[in-house]
Amino acid sequence: MSDQPPPKVRVGFLFAALTVALVLFFAWSMLPMLTGGGPTKTMRIVNNLRQIEVVKQMWASDHGLTGAVQISEQDLASYFPGYSSNGLVRPVIGERYIIHRLGVGPEAQITRTYGRLPAGTVIRLRPESNRLYRVFLPNQQGGADGRQPIRSESNRISAAAASRRSP
Repeated sequence: MSDQPPPKVRVGFLFAALTVALVLFFAWSMLPMLTGGGPTKTMRIVNNLRQIEVVKQMWASDHGLTGAVQISEQDLASYFPGYSSNGLVRPVIGERYIIHRLGVGPEAQITRTYGRLPAGTVIRLRPESNRLYRVFLPNQQGGADGRQPIRSESNRISAAAASRRSP
């Protein structure tokens, strides 16, 4: 029997395999950030609206106020770190935030077209309901408040379906 030495493990091969594994891991973990993953712009706007609503409630609690009290941006400024004259929260797509009285959710008005949403679209926070927010498209015909909801809240049926129903 001949004494052959055990096969040598190539250190260079192990180093290259480890390097490739690390590069693949970092690429895999960074891919969502590189492809624009994360919350959509609409959800970032809704998160800004939620932040404004929470601060409104904090302000009202600190001042012992309830009911339909109108709140200004200056009232809430001290609750936002890094407040600037540009607004309370940083706009996502150039929207304008509107603060309503207590009990009414804040809203964001989109100032330029974003995807399917035209300029003038309003996204309103709905803290009193199960739906997080509601989107209103600008009304070209001029409704009661100049806006129309993007989806109807009513459960309408078509004329064809109504004619098939038994009396």
